[in-house]
Amino acid sequence: MMLSTSDEFKSFLGLLIDCEFLNDEQIDICLEEFGGLVGALDGEYYISSYEEVGRLLVRNKNIEDAMESLSQAGCFTNSAEQYYFFWAVFDEYIFNGGDLRVFLSVTPEKYLPFLKREFRIT
Repeated sequence: MMLSTSDEFKSFLGLLIDCEFLNDEQIDICLEEFGGLVGALDGEYYISSYEEVGRLLVRNKNIEDAMESLSQAGCFTNSAEQYYFFWAVFDEYIFNGGDLRVFLSVTPEKYLPFLKREFRIT
């Protein structure tokens, strides 16, 4: 059964919380401009919300370990909206001087051609 975009986003956030990468308060603060999690869901701000969560994760955690753990947990669904989580992680990580090649093995194949082109990864 295919999850709705809302359920998929809530499931993704639930896994981030369960793995202790983020907590409810951090997520609500991160999504504050949309009215917190409830406002983001009600307004269907999934793309922007995935971006904000991605940026928060890079700033708050060892992102290499977090991405590996999320990948192993089967968290990445290849949805159109989730692409923006990866875009934001890549963007924030490279802004901080990181080498994006560390993420290539955990990034869904569907997204790789676009992210490689966008971030000029060879």
